[in-house]
Amino acid sequence: MDFTDRKRITVIDIDEFISENLNSVMQLIKQLAVIPSPTGMEREKALFCKNFLQSNGVTDVLIDEADNVICKINCENGRQNIVFMAHTDTVFPITQELTLIEESDILRCPGIGDNTANLAIMLWCVLYLHKCEINSDYGFIFAATSGEEGCGNLKGSRKLFEDYGKTVREAIAFDLYLDSLIYEAVGSERYRFTSRTDGGHAYSDFGKPNAIERISRIVSELYDLSLPKASGFHTTQNVGMITGGTSINTLASEASILYEYRSNNHVFLEIMRDNLNAIIERYRLFGDVSAELIGVRPVGINCNKKKQNALLERLLNAYVNVLPLPKLKSGSTDINIPLSMGIPAVCCGLVLGGGEHTTQEYIIKSSVQKGMKTALNIIKSYSSQ
Repeated sequence: MDFTDRKRITVIDIDEFISENLNSVMQLIKQLAVIPSPTGMEREKALFCKNFLQSNGVTDVLIDEADNVICKINCENGRQNIVFMAHTDTVFPITQELTLIEESDILRCPGIGDNTANLAIMLWCVLYLHKCEINSDYGFIFAATSGEEGCGNLKGSRKLFEDYGKTVREAIAFDLYLDSLIYEAVGSERYRFTSRTDGGHAYSDFGKPNAIERISRIVSELYDLSLPKASGFHTTQNVGMITGGTSINTLASEASILYEYRSNNHVFLEIMRDNLNAIIERYRLFGDVSAELIGVRPVGINCNKKKQNALLERLLNAYVNVLPLPKLKSGSTDINIPLSMGIPAVCCGLVLGGGEHTTQEYIIKSSVQKGMKTALNIIKSYSSQ
């Protein structure tokens, strides 16, 4: 199908479109999978996405200051917009070898399910709308977003809704797997704690403060905290990294940890913050201990439940006659930002797979067809035809 042809036709049957282009979609997944895209280093993949769309005749596409790739369709005349987004970054460092392995119906590569395949399918959804004139009361904004993973702090989603939020009616993120649908935001706060001492020799200066010992005590107290609980709400905490010290026979002069807590209840996040501050203030009395807030993911507390449920129903209808209905759950994704602004938003995956955040991550190739149909069903549901 020639996407550079500017002649628009009224309708392209979804099944026909998928059948004609499925091999090309798989090829795009493979191309994107081997482009390194650690959080904060998404530029190369963003340029590839922009060039892919432009080479297929899409003209209204740009890369913004956050390295989001933005494509707008039918956004004229003050229409309310529907946002579709899929993040470009992965959890793997720039040094991670990205090798594609095909095993029958399995395609394996770090980051391929989270979030390469979803990104590729979304880009093909843009081409569908570019070729097919869908009558709709809404405009469509497609965004390949940056900074969704790790300490990216939802950089891309923040910028997207800072720029377009006032025009957005609903938002849908494509992330993870077809068998689950995230409708509720899990908020989090992330910190770097650092302990500093004078250091010294492990034998001759024994008894002087050791930064590792001090930071370890803080870790112990954090894990002794009673986490707030209530029916329907869940709170967690994690120390994900510890660094410091010089050698086995040196009193550490500096040590740090990365720590986060999460909850789908904003009051529980406040309780965790108060508990944390009490621990830090106590240790500051005995030496140089600092706490640096390095990331905040908001909880969606302002969203109209009726509108949120209507969007959820729209997505569930897209699964009918394609797949079993997905499991509903809470999570921390790009939709945290719109939900915190009162914009209805949900997140669904477009492939089946597993091994998320491991080097053995994989997708099931035959699920791509079903994911494409689900995505296009969602888009077509906004048609006024």
